[in-house]
Amino acid sequence: VHRMDTRASLAVVRVMAAPVVLEAIGSDLIGQAGDGSAKLINTLSYFTVQSNLIGAAVLFYAAYRWRRPPTPALDWLRGAAVVYLVVTMVIYNVLLATGDAMTWTNAVVHVLFPIYLVIDWLVDPPGARIGWRRGILWLAYPTLYLVYTFARGASVGWYPYPFFDLNVNGAATVALYAVGLYAFGLIVIAGVTLSGNWLGERRRAASRIAATGFDGA
Repeated sequence: VHRMDTRASLAVVRVMAAPVVLEAIGSDLIGQAGDGSAKLINTLSYFTVQSNLIGAAVLFYAAYRWRRPPTPALDWLRGAAVVYLVVTMVIYNVLLATGDAMTWTNAVVHVLFPIYLVIDWLVDPPGARIGWRRGILWLAYPTLYLVYTFARGASVGWYPYPFFDLNVNGAATVALYAVGLYAFGLIVIAGVTLSGNWLGERRRAASRIAATGFDGA
C-alpha cells in the first residue's frame, strides 16, 4: 500500500512538472515559428530542447503507467533523460551562461527541470540493476545528435553551439570539445547508474524485510 501511495504521489508531481517544461519550450517555439521555418528548425536542433522534450515525454509515460511496477525499459529511459539533462545543465552553466539575469525559459530548461529529474531518479530509483553495458547505450542518442549537428551544419552553415561551430573553430578544436563532452558524459553515466543501483538495492532490501520480517542479521 505504501509503495502504491508513493507511485500515486510521484505520478501527480510528474504530471505537474512535465507541462511546465513544455510551456517553457513552447513559448520559444511559437516565437521562432513566426520568424520562419529555418529559425524553428534551428531551435529544435538544440540538445537542450531535445533533451528536455525527452524528459517530459518520459515523465508523462511514467505517470501514465503508475499503477504497474516499473519495467527495465522504463527505468532505462528515465536514466537516459537524467543523463541528458544533467549534461545540459552543467554544459550550459559552465560553457554558455553569460552571467546576465536568467530568463524563465532558461531557468526551467537549464536548471529547474534537470534538478527535478535528478530528484525524481533518487526518490524512485530503478527497480532492477542497470549494468554498465546498458548505461553506455545512453551515449547512442548524443552520438546521433552530433552526426545530425555536423551534417546539417555543413549543409546550412549553422551550428547550435559555439564550441561545435566549424565556421569559427578548427576541426581539431571541435573534436577536442566532443571528446571532452563524451568523457563528461561517461562520468555522468557512472553517477546515474551507481546512485540508481545503490538506492534501488536499498529499496529492494527494505521491501524484502517488510515482506518477511527478516533482515538477514
